[in-house]
Amino acid sequence: MNSHSQGKSPTVWMVLTAVFALAAVGLGIWAITTNSDLDDAEATIEQQRRQLASGERRLETEERRSARVEQAERAFGRRAVRAYRRVRRRLVRARGEERELRVTIDKEAGELNQARREVANAESAEAREAASLQHARERADVAAACARGTLDAIDEFFNAASAEAGANRAMRELERLRPRCESALQ
Repeated sequence: MNSHSQGKSPTVWMVLTAVFALAAVGLGIWAITTNSDLDDAEATIEQQRRQLASGERRLETEERRSARVEQAERAFGRRAVRAYRRVRRRLVRARGEERELRVTIDKEAGELNQARREVANAESAEAREAASLQHARERADVAAACARGTLDAIDEFFNAASAEAGANRAMRELERLRPRCESALQ
């Protein structure tokens, strides 16, 4: 039995050695593949870290830019509100001046008409001369009020944002004044 068991023994050992050699080669291939996969995974992780860092830098830059834009918008908003309030005050003041000017022109025109009636109704030469003098003064007052209105209209032209807007405003104002001034100075 010894010779029989000894005959099988080298074959078994050879088969076992071949199996172990194949297992060792397989383990080596598996180790190399795993190491390569691990290197690829580490490279991917490193690339993702760089992308994350880059994204964080871009985000910080964008947040700073956004904060600057927001700050600029707030500053612009404050400036716009102040400008709006200035323009509104000027508009309210101009409307008040316009109303006062119309009232003045109407008052002066009424006084001029009264002076005309007094000239027409004067019975003596002296009364006619006094009424004519008063009539001339009233005409001068109406002319002065109309001239102030004309200058205000021209001022509207020069204070406007554009030449076209200024011309439109000035023409509207002059058109409002024209009937009052024409009727009073005839």
